[in-house]
Amino acid sequence: MRDRLSQPTCASCEHSNFHGERTGKTLKGVRLQPFEHYCLGYKRPRLFRGKDPKRKIPAWCPRRKNPCELRVYGFANADEWYLHEQLCKSFGKEIPPMSSRYALRHEQKIELSAYDFWRRCEIEPESGLLPEPIALHKVMEIDDGIKQHFFYKTKRGFRIVYGFKPVGADK
Repeated sequence: MRDRLSQPTCASCEHSNFHGERTGKTLKGVRLQPFEHYCLGYKRPRLFRGKDPKRKIPAWCPRRKNPCELRVYGFANADEWYLHEQLCKSFGKEIPPMSSRYALRHEQKIELSAYDFWRRCEIEPESGLLPEPIALHKVMEIDDGIKQHFFYKTKRGFRIVYGFKPVGADK
């Protein structure tokens, strides 16, 4: 069964604030009105308007990166690569990546979000989606500013990786 990747929403963002009190409140110099939805990611709170999406993150979100950032992680050295290959052979299957064995190898911009990439990678070839091919057992990260998604390249294609924390990452 194929893993599912959902689009991020404002509900999971720490900057999203629904002012549910019956009285107004002043925050960062702005008077918040009762029962209004605000984004606190800017210097001053920004009110969600009626035309803004109800579930998806709006285009004006201060955290959104457009285009997204693509980062490719490879093995830190030849010993780590050899160990990984030997473990795969001894177990008879591809083992998940350990972030301590990987280092950043390449970084660039990509027009696709992680959600769009995952949706399209099953029906389109990798060469049409990515600027350059990803080698076997490398980890690819797509960062849209809201959430980072990691994909592991296996013999059968890409697989979503959960809990991958790049060494030296500041987030």
